[in-house]
This record gives sequence, C-alpha cells and structure tokens, in this order.
Amino acid sequence: MSRNSKILIASFAGLAVVLIAYFSFNQEGKKFQWAETYKASSDQPYGTLFIQQLLARHRSGNKFILNDGKSLQELLDTARIRSNTDYVFIGREIYLSREDVGALLKFISYGNNALISTVNLPFDILNSVNEEECEAELYLETNEVKSAVMQFYDEELNRPGAYGFRYRFAGKDQPYYWNTINPEFFCDSARQVTRLGYIHPGNVNFIRFSYGKGSLYVHTNPLAFTNYFLTDSINAAYASGVFSYLPNDSLIWDEFSRAKFTGDNNAPEMSPISYILQQDSLRYAWWLMLASVGLYVFFAARRKQRVIPVLEEKSNTSLEFIKMISALHFQSGNNHSIARKKMKYFFHFIRSKYGLRTQELTPSYVALLSEKSKIEQAQIDVLAGEFHHLNYRADYGSDQLVQLHEALYTFYKNCK
Repeated sequence: MSRNSKILIASFAGLAVVLIAYFSFNQEGKKFQWAETYKASSDQPYGTLFIQQLLARHRSGNKFILNDGKSLQELLDTARIRSNTDYVFIGREIYLSREDVGALLKFISYGNNALISTVNLPFDILNSVNEEECEAELYLETNEVKSAVMQFYDEELNRPGAYGFRYRFAGKDQPYYWNTINPEFFCDSARQVTRLGYIHPGNVNFIRFSYGKGSLYVHTNPLAFTNYFLTDSINAAYASGVFSYLPNDSLIWDEFSRAKFTGDNNAPEMSPISYILQQDSLRYAWWLMLASVGLYVFFAARRKQRVIPVLEEKSNTSLEFIKMISALHFQSGNNHSIARKKMKYFFHFIRSKYGLRTQELTPSYVALLSEKSKIEQAQIDVLAGEFHHLNYRADYGSDQLVQLHEALYTFYKNCK
C-alpha cells in the first residue's frame, strides 16, 4: 500500500470519528430535530402537528380544512366561504400573492377571523388593514432572553403565575429572540387596534385589527404554538387562550402559503439544499460527502507518476525459427539446397571450434580435423564423400540427405 493511500485512509477514519463524536455527544439532540419548521405534519419539537390536531378535533367533519395544495385565492373561491369561518397560519413567514391578499381581506370583511402568527410581520396584509390611527410606524422589537413570561390583557384568561416559555435547542435551554411590537404604535385614541397579550413587563406580542365585519389577529411569537411547548399543560392553556378568540364553527389551516411562490402558476419554490439541511441523516451525509470530495481533490490533484509498463521476459525463438524454415524447405522438396546449408553450417562450426579454415575436406584437412576432434578419420571420410557428391552431382535424393544428416549428427555428438 502506498504512502498516499495510507494517509487517505487515516484521514477518512479521523473524519468519521470526529463526526460520530460530534453528533453523538448529546443524546437528546441526536433524537430530535430542532429546526423551526412550523409544519403541521411534523411531530418534532418545533413542528405544529399537536395544535393542528387539537383544532381539528374541535371542528370535526368538513368544518376543518387543511389547505396544502391551493393558493388562498383559489381555495376561498372554490369553497365559496362567506361567514362563520376562521383562518389560521403559523410559520416563520407567510407568502401571499396580491390576489391572495385581496381574497383574504374580502374573507375577513365578510365577518370572519384570521390569525397569523409569524416571526416576520405580514406587512402586505397589515398595510391594507392598518389605518395608522396613532401616526406611528409598525415594526418589531426583539429581546434576547432565556425565558419569556407571557400574559393576556383579558383578566379572564390570566393566570396568577403567568405563562413561562423557555427556548430549548439540542437538549439545552438557550437564549432566544422574542418579538414584540414597538410601543409607539399604540395610543389612547386608537380604536381599530386592540392589545390582547404581552410579554412581561408590557411588551405587546398579540393584537387585533378590526376590518369590515371581521378581525385580523397578529401574534409575533409562533414558537409558542409548537409541539415542544404544548406538551406542558401551562403552555397549552396559553395556546387555548389565544385560540379562544376564534369562536367560529369552521376553520382553515393554511400550509400552502408557507412556501414562496414564483411564476404565473404560483408553483412553490423549493430548495433541495434547504430540505437536505433540515434532515439530520441527509445533512450528515451531505457534510461527509463534501469532506470526502475535499480529501479526494487534495490527494488526487497532486502530480502522479506515470504507470510503469510491465515488460515480458524475452524468449529464445531461434529453435522455432529453425523449425519453421526447415518445414518450408522440406515442403518445397529442394534437398540439394538443404544439404548445402548443412555443409556451410558444418564448416562454420569447425572454424569456430577448432580454428580450421577450409571450404573442402581434403585428405590432409581430414587428418588434421580427426586429430583435433578425436573423431575417427573413417567417419570424417564419410562426410567428405557426401560433400563430394553434393558438389559434383545435380540431383540429391532424400536418402542421401538422411545419410548426410546422420553423419553430421554423429560428428556433433562425439566431437571433443
């Protein structure tokens, strides 16, 4: 294993250990998702499944409408709702088109009620219902505290110890920005706006606007209606007090308007990254993938050595070549040519081995070769006779070629 591979494996192992330690540090934080989604389908701490189900039980049958597929204008036009109906939206921000705002205002003016509880004020609606009786601009003030004590101005809804709220994240109480309405917005001569609730000591967070025959209720702390706080009986009593201002028989819960709208068809604008980051398992996988890509780029971007090719061992193909050439000569039937090549090879052999240079086996040469090779002179005379026939006869038969081969084989085998 190469050094870079070892470093890469060690880096991955270290990253995995860090992530496991980080996400397993707090068991409660690992168990729950603490994002403020305000979704009616979410049973996580800051979803609104509990309050939605409670409201649905008090308005059974067709009297509870969960709107998650139509724009507000389309819903109100289709249902043809005119009176005795309440509208509720709880979320971080409400997104309504100009047509939706007009439909909601008409809905309120017929004598219906609307409760909007958002972190950001719905100015597109407030600008239409607010007559600015006190000549002061409406805006939000925030106070970062660990606990908020809420109360009603109506003494029948008050409780001696008030209603306490503590923001919790990942299993620990944390400071939180609780929104209230600026006090300059209210004055003694105001008739259209009514203060209904406050955060101690008198910072208003729940108001009512009269509009036509109906009312628009605005609550600046939607967190108070989430699942986490409704598990406490005191906080549940506070939510009950807020919704006591909505006494009508039917109720519309709006989920569709929590997403931003684009285009002519009012299709919701969804962000895949936002969804991934809201889900714990997907978020961890996303971070791990980004870290893996970073490590890969860091190590793989370095210059790599060219792969060294594997060279096969050289093999001696001389014998195969000789066999092939012999087969070609044999198939052609040219015995004379084969014999001459054998004779040339023989002379080359005795020149290389014994240093004797000649082109013909004369008696004196035969005697000298016999002495050096330790081969009887009679055997060498046989070779001399075969070479004589080869030089002075045009035809050379197969039998003679065999005799020449055997004589040469005997010489090569026995020579010293």
